[in-house]
Amino acid sequence: MNEKQRELLSNNVGYIIKRVKSYDFTPPLNYECCINYVLKKMTERMSRFDDTKSSIYTFIYNNVRFLVLDYYKEHKTAPCLKEVDEVDNRTPESDYWKEREEYEIASAINELRCKDRNVLLLYYYENRSKAYIGRLFGVSRQAISQQVDKVLKILKPKIERRLKELDDIRSEL
Repeated sequence: MNEKQRELLSNNVGYIIKRVKSYDFTPPLNYECCINYVLKKMTERMSRFDDTKSSIYTFIYNNVRFLVLDYYKEHKTAPCLKEVDEVDNRTPESDYWKEREEYEIASAINELRCKDRNVLLLYYYENRSKAYIGRLFGVSRQAISQQVDKVLKILKPKIERRLKELDDIRSEL
């Protein structure tokens, strides 16, 4: 982590704490321990922050969300996380399940090989063309097309399995 990233992190500790405290846990969780865990992990993840791709607030928001879920999974067997929503009328329970689905999809993507994950992220999330991605990796557009198809065939069953397990848990409650 360079000096600029260290300074950004130290300037946004208050925002990180606010984000962690915006989650309402049932049963209650020790916020001090959770905040310490999140700050430690954020220090490790700060080296991945690139201010040309996103704002620090987006980076913090996304990372804190996953880190809080990770912490809760490690310290509680049956998480029931509800995000406090002051802006609109969505129910906290529906927000929880939507976030869990997003988390499961992100986890499945993170299990991919680095190159496969990067190709998917460039193509779907950064809307880069297959020709552009091919130039980055030194292969043809057709090779990228084949790789995307292959990765999606691997990823689709994983995501379906994870979401089915999540639906089973939801139906048991």
